[in-house]
Amino acid sequence: MMILVALLIAGAFIALFGRTLKTHPIPFYAIDVVLDLLLLYGYANPLPPLVWAGLLVFVQRCLLAQALLVIVMFVGVLGEGSRVRRHLMPIRGELSVVAAILVLGHAVPHLPYLGRVLGDLGGVPPSRGVSFLISAVLLVLLAALTVTACRAVRRRMNARTWKRGQWLTNPFFGLFYVHLFLVLL
Repeated sequence: MMILVALLIAGAFIALFGRTLKTHPIPFYAIDVVLDLLLLYGYANPLPPLVWAGLLVFVQRCLLAQALLVIVMFVGVLGEGSRVRRHLMPIRGELSVVAAILVLGHAVPHLPYLGRVLGDLGGVPPSRGVSFLISAVLLVLLAALTVTACRAVRRRMNARTWKRGQWLTNPFFGLFYVHLFLVLL
């Protein structure tokens, strides 16, 4: 149910700020960093319950990032003449970077555990070990996809190379849902 709320929030965000995001992405990236830092701060210090609940659901559980990435991924299946597609295609890269920064709020608190789990795979439940291995691969894929989503990098890349690199979104999404399944186990 909360993923639907996250999709509605992502849709409202895009409707309200899509054009501004394209022309001035840096303030949005900075806001994401602030949200991530606020989440990390909230682990050690009390935050107002409503703020903490929102951060836990939409940042720590990656729901907002997931909603944005779902929109980015599936806009490509819309028809060429689709009004929604024409609105979303120009901001896909910026939305991907926004989502990637939000993913950091989820990933950073788990990094110490990742090292421990990878160092002692026999000492953790199999689903957790595989989930952490997949999360390490996901972080690498996300880093590659995020770098190539940045306008400055995209301009310097050969179009064919960039397009091949974007193929990584397919295993990324598949692994993302396997990771989610294993976490829910």
